[in-house]
Amino acid sequence: MNLRTLVILTCMLCSLSAFASNPTNPPTEKSETSLLSKLFISDYDNTMLFIDFEVVNIKFTKLSIFQNDALVMEEDISDLLPSTIYELNFDQLNKSHTYVLKLETVDGFTINKEFVIN
Repeated sequence: MNLRTLVILTCMLCSLSAFASNPTNPPTEKSETSLLSKLFISDYDNTMLFIDFEVVNIKFTKLSIFQNDALVMEEDISDLLPSTIYELNFDQLNKSHTYVLKLETVDGFTINKEFVIN
């Protein structure tokens, strides 16, 4: 009885360890989207937006905020460290408006984030 229990237990542990391993998945567009969703963090009250530059391995040069294609704010962020968490306070912006935040990279790519202030 003890030998049978030991064999069953060993088989179960081997099968659990085989299924518990985390295989490496090839990168997909969904993983890039999930990575970018971690770049922007808003607070509970929707009064601030945090940009965690450490999440992505990209050097950004400029941050711009537009409302209806009109420039509201622009800042040179090329001197920020890659480990920086940038804080954007919505108190400076009008409520009930839609804004577009644009982050420009050294390579000329732009990441856009649309948000509404309630």
